[in-house]
Amino acid sequence: MIYAYGVNENQATDVNEAEKYRQEVRNRLTNDVTKQKVIRVEGSNRQELDYYLSQGWIIKNQTTISQGWAFGKTTCLGCLFLPLALLGRKPDIVEYILERK
Repeated sequence: MIYAYGVNENQATDVNEAEKYRQEVRNRLTNDVTKQKVIRVEGSNRQELDYYLSQGWIIKNQTTISQGWAFGKTTCLGCLFLPLALLGRKPDIVEYILERK
């Protein structure tokens, strides 16, 4: 008969020892569990990020995702004056990975 994970009847002297081992394994597993959440922030709209940071989440990783160029805006500004076409860029999205135990 197996009493706990990796403990068989020859290794465990009684049921209480096996139960202690099971409880120890459960505690180890629950303590190591971390929650992660991915939030995408466009431009300067950081309200959602500030909310999670105030709730105890920490930033694990930050990645900037380039949106590229807006076709219509770039074309119109480029027709007026070519250097103005550089203003047709879409705002970047910043992706945060938050973590909490």
